Amino acid sequence: MEDGIDVKNTNRRNRIKVFNKNRVENLTDAIFAFSMTLLVTTLAIPDATTFTSALQIDSVILQILPDIMNYFIAFVLIATFWYIHHLRFHYLRSIDSFLIIVNVILLSFVALMPFTAHLVASFPLSFSTQIIFELNLLVIGILTALQWEYMVCKPLHLTDPEDLPDIIANRTKTLVFPFLSVIGIGLAMIHVPRSAFVYLFVPLFIWIIDLRRKKEADKKIDRTNFMQRI
Repeated sequence: MEDGIDVKNTNRRNRIKVFNKNRVENLTDAIFAFSMTLLVTTLAIPDATTFTSALQIDSVILQILPDIMNYFIAFVLIATFWYIHHLRFHYLRSIDSFLIIVNVILLSFVALMPFTAHLVASFPLSFSTQIIFELNLLVIGILTALQWEYMVCKPLHLTDPEDLPDIIANRTKTLVFPFLSVIGIGLAMIHVPRSAFVYLFVPLFIWIIDLRRKKEADKKIDRTNFMQRI
């Protein structure tokens, strides 16, 4: 009888700790969408009345081109982090208080992205603003990787435990962002301009990870076929 009571109490505690993912997913989508929309405010165009010739207009366009590039980099990065989170929720059946707390902290830094991107656009020659922007992305990257690591360590939240190999592979991909953020901070500290351009290498690193994973899968298949022949 006591064992039955203990089982009921354990189940009750588990129900309290585990939450439905839908509301957290909706909040995440809203914050990401809001941050992506606000990024456009980082682009500032001088008053049209100050232009006296077409040459001046062309000069201004050339001056704001780096800011436009920074805008697209920040937009694509936020969109990429959103995709990673969307993929993460796809694998999750439920979430617990730890994942909620980490997710809320992460969203606070996602919402900060338009501000740090605006700092870089307002003070393009300041390496301190570049470091702040890179630190913002570093924290987002670390928290994202932490969530995937937690999923690997706590597979009970997964919809299908057989997805674990794919989750491990995606966890490896999330480490690309903190890695590049550290490189970007280092470049900014030695006064290399436009350190955010380092994120243009994200597709290259993702391709390398996918290629390596494919080679490992091919080796396992070859090894299995060899053992079957024996």
